[in-house]
Amino acid sequence: MTSCSDIPLTDCHVHIHSVEAVGRLGALMERCGVAAVNVAALPKFSFVENAFGILAKALYPGRVYYFGALDYSEPGALAGKVDFAKQAERLLALGADGLKMLEGKPDLRKQTGIALNSPFYDSFYSYLQANGIPLLFHVADPVTFWDPEKVSDKVRELGWFWGDGEHLSKDALHAEVDGLLKKFPNLQIIFSHFYFQSTDIEKAAAILDAHPNVNYDITPGVHFSHFAKALKPWAAFFATYSDRIFFGSDNSPGDEERLERCRKKVNETIRPFLEDAETGFGLERDALERIYGGNFKRLAGERPKKLRLDLAVDACAQFMERADGKAELANDLEAIVRIVQKLTAR
Repeated sequence: MTSCSDIPLTDCHVHIHSVEAVGRLGALMERCGVAAVNVAALPKFSFVENAFGILAKALYPGRVYYFGALDYSEPGALAGKVDFAKQAERLLALGADGLKMLEGKPDLRKQTGIALNSPFYDSFYSYLQANGIPLLFHVADPVTFWDPEKVSDKVRELGWFWGDGEHLSKDALHAEVDGLLKKFPNLQIIFSHFYFQSTDIEKAAAILDAHPNVNYDITPGVHFSHFAKALKPWAAFFATYSDRIFFGSDNSPGDEERLERCRKKVNETIRPFLEDAETGFGLERDALERIYGGNFKRLAGERPKKLRLDLAVDACAQFMERADGKAELANDLEAIVRIVQKLTAR
């Protein structure tokens, strides 16, 4: 395997779920050999996860991109009384580099009750499209998550078995996205986890061919085992579409044990699979340069946007007002405000 360790690596898909984890983000980047990361907030707890992204951007200037999430805790959000385009505009003004949606994961899609192509989101999608803002979008899950005979015990324990008749099917979720793409063909989308299309190479290619602004990230999941079953065809696919594929890990910083798992995922699983011609794809250097960071920077910027510390403090203070008496959330937000205020005073 030819060494490509000198290619700067930008991880487009990282999560942070606590103030303490933000403090470990530098260790995560060092351990995994990553030059920059994109912290993707999750809408499930967006008012605090947006704050974690803000804090990460404040503490690691120039190394952290941040994709904000829609905030459903804002009063009237699910009743259609909140303009999500305005939420996006505020996040981008304070320094967010893009937006993240988990609303296509079956449990959250069920909770919102809002179709992904609903007019409910039209102003939001329209704003992103008009301004060329990238959207990291999780839609569906592996098909086995709907199959009671094939779903793993771990997936069941996580509460991700969707075959109970209460959730939309994978095809139904993709159909909603088809409607979305017809309305907003110039929306810059990065579908997480390869859009869960790794079992059908022809369909995976057809989607990219039909939608020039659609991209896939390769955050690990079952799709790597699918790629391994048809190495040559998939290697050719990655070479052909190397300008539409983004490196991502789905890593999250934590204790030493977690950091080591993250390191192994990046340096002992993903990179060897892409680089080694004997056991994986053996991609050419120029393709790897695009996948490892060039493609993401094309959409999100060569460098992360600078954080507006004053707006960041105001945003976190507003999040704190909606902590609803939840002590842990309030404590996290108070800590974030204190840290960002100290940085503002420098």
